[in-house]
Amino acid sequence: MNLPQILTLVFAPSLYIVLSCCALAQFNLIFNGISSLAFHMQRTPALEALAPLLKAFVKYLESIFGCPDFSYIPDLEPFAGPDPVVFDIGCNKAYDSAMLFEAFAPQEEFSRIVLGRFYEANEELRSSIVKVTKTDVCGACKDCKESFLKDSSYKRPAAHPLVQGRKLQVHCFEPSASNYYVLTKMHERFFGSYNKTSAGNELQLHRVAMSNSSGTADFPSDCDELCQLPLNKGSAAAGSADAVALTTVDAMMEQLGLQRLFMLKIDTEGFDVLVLQGARKALAAHKIDIVLFEYHGIGLWGTSPAFTLKAVTEDMEMLGYICYLEGQLLTRLTGCWNDTFEFKAWSNVGLQDQTVV
Repeated sequence: MNLPQILTLVFAPSLYIVLSCCALAQFNLIFNGISSLAFHMQRTPALEALAPLLKAFVKYLESIFGCPDFSYIPDLEPFAGPDPVVFDIGCNKAYDSAMLFEAFAPQEEFSRIVLGRFYEANEELRSSIVKVTKTDVCGACKDCKESFLKDSSYKRPAAHPLVQGRKLQVHCFEPSASNYYVLTKMHERFFGSYNKTSAGNELQLHRVAMSNSSGTADFPSDCDELCQLPLNKGSAAAGSADAVALTTVDAMMEQLGLQRLFMLKIDTEGFDVLVLQGARKALAAHKIDIVLFEYHGIGLWGTSPAFTLKAVTEDMEMLGYICYLEGQLLTRLTGCWNDTFEFKAWSNVGLQDQTVV
């Protein structure tokens, strides 16, 4: 079975229904209809009491797509090769990086649950995280409660044993000063001054912001999981932002001497399209196997025809990538587009290089 088949089958858990394009289009029509109805009901005195119920239902539907369902990631392990390189852009607290270690280097102690326990046990870090997130160390999607390794919930297929001698290399990009401080303490505990574990698996930290050009940018110094670049230069409040280096995926790959990425994960709170633009050279040359990014209604999404899910899907198809809308439900976008997919609810999209087998 090749990678496209694997992705088609496991981009969502087998317990959930994989929707056809038409079915998902109908779902999104219903979603948008309920959202609109709830909006108007709260402004209609006779129906105002029902508005909270509908809004709660909308929130539930959005949650189906909102938090990424990474249960398929371990099934990609046979395709990762002996030296997979991953860019984790918008690394935040490094839970996604830890998830990749679970999948591709499970012999290491670095996992989402272990990482959450580390943050919780360190009073300084716990207080720092809670101060900006106003919740807990786990984040909105409760990442520190998840693991492929816990309770033997994931069994590696006998037909696909873990590649021996693999050296996983994850590059964690995070421009927020508060988040980066937390990451340095995490890195010191799990990876030390050499950026590596004793087995040679590696995690490198980079305090830079990713976009479609190089230079500098003002970035909020203290922010939660919704950290993002300002929409307009100089729009950050005075005294609340730091100047950080701005670069591109293509430039970082060249700077680091990397010929290929197994995975590019993007979570830049509405600026993901700019990061894709900054990776165009590598994408056009098919030097990135898998891309994961967020789609919703904040940041640049929907501000111009270029910043729509349809435009990204069509552009990536031209470069030879298949797009999937993922979450607890899955559908293929490429070759199956319907304008109702442009629903701007919190969701996640995966791209797969068609040339990879």
